[in-house]
Amino acid sequence: MTQGKSATEESMKRKRVDIEPTPGMERKGKVIRYHGSSSGYHLVGNIFSSAETQESDTTGNHSTVILESKEETPKEFRIPSVYGNKTYRLRKLDLNDDDLMIVRDATADEEATRIAADTREVIDDLIPRSVIVSLVNVYFDSNPLLPILDREEYMNAFEGKTSPPPSPLLTYSICAYACFLIRSDDPLFENASVKRDEIYRILTDRAAVLFRTVYLVPRIATIQALVLIANQPVYSGISHKNWILAGMAVRMAQDLGLHRTLKTVDAADFNKKRKRIWYSVYVTDRWCCAIMGRPLAIADSDCDVELSLTDTLYPNEDLTTFFSFVKLSEILGDVLCHVYSARAKAQGYLTKAMEQTVSGLQRMLEQWYANVPEIYAQADPRWTLNSVLLCDYSLVAQAVYCFGKGRPAHAFYSK
Repeated sequence: MTQGKSATEESMKRKRVDIEPTPGMERKGKVIRYHGSSSGYHLVGNIFSSAETQESDTTGNHSTVILESKEETPKEFRIPSVYGNKTYRLRKLDLNDDDLMIVRDATADEEATRIAADTREVIDDLIPRSVIVSLVNVYFDSNPLLPILDREEYMNAFEGKTSPPPSPLLTYSICAYACFLIRSDDPLFENASVKRDEIYRILTDRAAVLFRTVYLVPRIATIQALVLIANQPVYSGISHKNWILAGMAVRMAQDLGLHRTLKTVDAADFNKKRKRIWYSVYVTDRWCCAIMGRPLAIADSDCDVELSLTDTLYPNEDLTTFFSFVKLSEILGDVLCHVYSARAKAQGYLTKAMEQTVSGLQRMLEQWYANVPEIYAQADPRWTLNSVLLCDYSLVAQAVYCFGKGRPAHAFYSK
């Protein structure tokens, strides 16, 4: 390594990152949007469902109502698009309500953005391939608390066994996250003659560039990347960036309807993956907002996705820690809304109503702790997932106790 500026940094300035097209990439994409009943889109569906079903091609000027049978309520509607011969397809989330998923062909600009996001960056001149591979393995070997990625699915794409390869943005985010899981003097970096902090800076700089190109195109890979970046530790002076990224993840997830149960699609594993991504976004929102003391971006009343311990994808998979963390994050949200909100402060803390609120929150915490299996409720001197979970519990308990008159909820080490 040279004095002053490293060879890696000089290479980054000297050479533009090359782009090569992704093999097997689809040239024509779809845009999917969630719209609740207040948007009025269901009225369009009602208009077309009451009309006589057209049998003409949907690329013409007629609308088509797709019926499961003559007696059933329509699940899908096709209506002419403002873009000419293109069509909108409206698909109901649930036959019993009017919330819809809207599917249409991507415009030329949207497709160009998607193609750019799906390109593979050749960064071997910036970061040795061995370092990228090692960091990816470090991330998955750490047994991440948020099960936002399917290891087998990702690794098959990363290793070229399936196509297309994973989004570069997602890979950068995984590697940046992994940098915080190992020491700066780890042999991984020493053997490649690079410095951890320098690798982390390059990864986050590239991720920031890519975020600016895809922020208006909600995609699962982008949501996963946002969650990974937003959950990385940062200095207090720039912690607002994580809060903003978490907000972007929330909006993208809601745009794709991840906060709603999709009852018109019978695909168990598909819905299980949706749940994992949604609740990873959910807990990220709760904790980023708590750290910054800012309003929550997700209202529980807007969500009907239920997570259970049986939502496993593989034999012997254990979701206990993640499930408990989600439930704890729900309580944290209640604490922020009912104790720390502007309206709660305006009403005052020394009131009977606030005392009842705090008592209720403390009971919720004690109930949560009582339901944590014994094996997960033991403090561990090592920095394990159990320790992280129980430390988070103690933080929420302390937040409640600050406004209570009695003793705090059980200390996390007392069970």
